[in-house]
Amino acid sequence: MDKFVRVEGIVSKSVEKLLISSLGKWPIYSNSLILFFNYSDFDIPMGVKFLYLVDNESRKVMYPIQGELVQITQSFLKPFDEIPHGHKTICEIKLDDPSLRLLQSKLPVINAWGGVRKMFLLATGKEINEDGEQGSDCL
Repeated sequence: MDKFVRVEGIVSKSVEKLLISSLGKWPIYSNSLILFFNYSDFDIPMGVKFLYLVDNESRKVMYPIQGELVQITQSFLKPFDEIPHGHKTICEIKLDDPSLRLLQSKLPVINAWGGVRKMFLLATGKEINEDGEQGSDCL
């Protein structure tokens, strides 16, 4: 089954400074974004490739992207080797230039989880059904 994460927004510079002071080098890559992810419906391992930006409400693919999960932590600033099912996380996603610019144009910069009106999904497959599972024509 293909997987997805709900993106709330891009971490603010103040949150990024906290990550650096607590965990060291965040971000690792200059062509990446550090994102707040909402509760995950899946265990998602480090290195997974995200291929689509999907509208959370309609579950329709909006844009293809090229992203790779390269760092994961959470509110207690503990490094993880995967996004655990049922957890909110802060993750670094390495992106190609068009995907980086696209996400910067679509996502708000925020200081914490919550209060975001519109969420997007980063998905490994093309379609996500209303029950959260991927459709049959996924990659």
